[in-house]
Amino acid sequence: MSMSKKNQHILAIPWPASGHILPMIDVVHQLAIRGITITFALTPKNLYYLNPLISLHDKTIIQTLVLPFPSHPSLPTGSENMQDVTQDYFLYMLEALSQLHHPIIQWFKSHPSPPVAILTDAMNTTWTHPLSSALGIKTIAFLSSNQYIASTIWSNYKEIKREFFKGEMLHNTIESWGLVLTSFRELHTKSFDAFKAIAKHDRVWDVSPLVPVQAGSERGGPAAMPSHEVFAWLDSSPVDKSVVYVGFGSEITLNKQQMEALGDALEKSGCDQFMNKQLIVDELGAAIPVCEGLGTIPDSVKLAQILADSLQLNRPERIQWMKIRDKALNAAQQGGSSYKALDDLATQISNLTP
Repeated sequence: MSMSKKNQHILAIPWPASGHILPMIDVVHQLAIRGITITFALTPKNLYYLNPLISLHDKTIIQTLVLPFPSHPSLPTGSENMQDVTQDYFLYMLEALSQLHHPIIQWFKSHPSPPVAILTDAMNTTWTHPLSSALGIKTIAFLSSNQYIASTIWSNYKEIKREFFKGEMLHNTIESWGLVLTSFRELHTKSFDAFKAIAKHDRVWDVSPLVPVQAGSERGGPAAMPSHEVFAWLDSSPVDKSVVYVGFGSEITLNKQQMEALGDALEKSGCDQFMNKQLIVDELGAAIPVCEGLGTIPDSVKLAQILADSLQLNRPERIQWMKIRDKALNAAQQGGSSYKALDDLATQISNLTP
């Protein structure tokens, strides 16, 4: 493992959604054990996400910058996280967060050892990239997605219809000094090379899979069922590889009709199970697409059959996932591609000059 000799300092600014904050915390943890000092900028209601991370490191290594959440006339009072609102409030949330620009500049100017870079979620780059420029430091954009999605988005830049994504966010992200992706190189070698070509430099790091910080704790707050009970239930399965996972993303909330259809399908399938909402079906051949579109209500009978069929151990998707799992485990081990990428990221940061 590469250790920073200079004990460099960076500022981490996440996007306020659990699916963005938690993977950034995992990356920050890896940088911290490699000798990088990190200040995490958060608003008060999101501070609890950091509790497991803070408990693992000396307070001189993991520091916090807690800033009051800026008011916004279009945001409900008390909203500081995307789980507090619907996706319709995305731009209002971004506009509110951009008001942290000046408080962070004041903090930076008064700090005895200010950061040499900002590790920012790509969602924030509309204001964090200009912030880095104003401070004369580097921007490292964090994408909570893989290189396949990233390269596809930037390769089809002109086809994007939403002007916001087509404009500042995509431009500022790709113009960042460095880019961190939550994937591993062996998953999409061609896409990784394509994305580096788009970025026009080699400072692109695939750093996953990462061991979650204190995996046994309640990541992102309390759940309906304690995590240890979930793991105990999974371990109790008499047949190995017999569970299919259902996931919906950090900013997706099912409406009543969608939840009823899913529940009905699970019951009709005759299996106690879960199914993955979305994976790259055509590229990896490792998932089954179901219910495309945010407003689509699936046919519960058809969905039930898909769920039941998913438990067949000889399905091509299951076989493919076992291969992907092995590649992921190898990437995360010492000497693996993601392990080396984290080492290189820490080294590159340590070589930056204030």
